[in-house]
Amino acid sequence: MLCSVMLPIYVISLETAQSRRAAITGRLKELGLAFSIIEAVRGADIPVDQKTSLVSHRRRQHLGAPFSDGAPGCLMSHRRAWERIRDQHIDAALILEDDAVLAPAALDVLPRIAALKGRFDLINLHHTSGRPLVDIARLSPTHALSITRYASIGAIGYVVSRDAAERLLAVSTPGIFEVDVMMNRWWEHGLKTLVLSPSVVQEDGHGSTI
Repeated sequence: MLCSVMLPIYVISLETAQSRRAAITGRLKELGLAFSIIEAVRGADIPVDQKTSLVSHRRRQHLGAPFSDGAPGCLMSHRRAWERIRDQHIDAALILEDDAVLAPAALDVLPRIAALKGRFDLINLHHTSGRPLVDIARLSPTHALSITRYASIGAIGYVVSRDAAERLLAVSTPGIFEVDVMMNRWWEHGLKTLVLSPSVVQEDGHGSTI
């Protein structure tokens, strides 16, 4: 029986990564969660001229190194998810990479997040940084919404509003930073970015295939 969390769930997954897709399908079905697949883009398959257009000339000025082969694919994959939210006029959605593992507590906190529609831009559900968090609102008896100066969370699992998705589409290309780093730099894109504490999303330990 499917459990409604009041948020569409989009899973970014390569068509060729069938074992990973099967694994996350099984994990989400165990929780009773329905989801849609966003077909991921493999960085190695992007034509060179298109890759060039994705990267700002300021990349080398800031970091002195080009994107890895996979970084443009990861960027384009998340952009596809943001485009789905924009084009289908979705108020907010949960975006997961296909190595995400949701804790059962997600079934409690996701409806609570959905009820906050219009009061947030981006909520990170996965946080690995040792930097201190400052709780600003109690979401449930067990979880809080927090802020931090810099949230080192990757992009494995987050809830994003339609306005924020449109903003990310506008600022992500041509890019200086990898997509997860860019998303964390709230002082540049201006989005109201929060962190769920404790996390309800973890990685399954397998490396990226994108």
